Amino acid sequence: MTFQNEDFQVKSCNVYMISDSSGETASVVLRAIESQLAGVKLNDFLYPLIKTNEQIDDIVQLAKENNGVILCTISDEKLFKYLYSECRKYEIVCIEILWRIIKEMANFFQANILRGARPTFDDEAYFQRIEAINYTLQHDDGQSLFTIKNADIILVGVSRSSKSPTSVYLANRGYKVANIPFVSGIVFPEELIELNHKFIVGLSINPDRLLSVRKERMRNLHTDMRSNYVDIEGIIAENEEASKIFTRNKWPVIDVTERSIEEISAMIIQYYNRFTRNNPR
Repeated sequence: MTFQNEDFQVKSCNVYMISDSSGETASVVLRAIESQLAGVKLNDFLYPLIKTNEQIDDIVQLAKENNGVILCTISDEKLFKYLYSECRKYEIVCIEILWRIIKEMANFFQANILRGARPTFDDEAYFQRIEAINYTLQHDDGQSLFTIKNADIILVGVSRSSKSPTSVYLANRGYKVANIPFVSGIVFPEELIELNHKFIVGLSINPDRLLSVRKERMRNLHTDMRSNYVDIEGIIAENEEASKIFTRNKWPVIDVTERSIEEISAMIIQYYNRFTRNNPR
């Protein structure tokens, strides 16, 4: 399946991620894979906490009907063998993400493999992450400014500069993140300017790339393309205005144009760690 995107055709594929745990590992790996594949869009469908053959049957049927691929992180050996046999029966590509790595490391350390073992987690860290996710969702796109002072990280950028997906990724790492859109002609929130003791990052993006992303967004929403939202001169001016605010407030700036969400987040965490070392609470 393909769809047209002005200069080239983008190949599209459904990827069904199956896990008998949270499925977070599969999600992270898939995003990393997609960032390395030029002209490929992966439509992801996550199925966590899978426990039965019947659940496997339903997902395999979807993959079969839609010519999809299956990624899995299943530690239950019987369940994995069943999934693999069903995929072979219908000639569906099935990739177990961690198994080869585990075998290589086991050989290196001459260690036994505890197939079926569950990773342990720290209760406090788990609930901290849940709290961070809830906070971040409540503070998406400039919402709930009255509690923005409780954020660990604040992201600022023009529309479609990867603020929301980056925020959610960081929240899954345990950071409370608020993101604020910069809109040309709209007065910037005073609450944010006053937070000079908070860690704030500006996200920038190449105007041509931003134009392409916005056009694709409007195309998907079946919106009128005559909007200033997709005017290149307006986009350039908007970027320049945002850049002036970043510079005036001495916020670190990350260019997201050619970077994956994982790369952007890694850079933000590096800046954040440096900031907290220099500005202890």
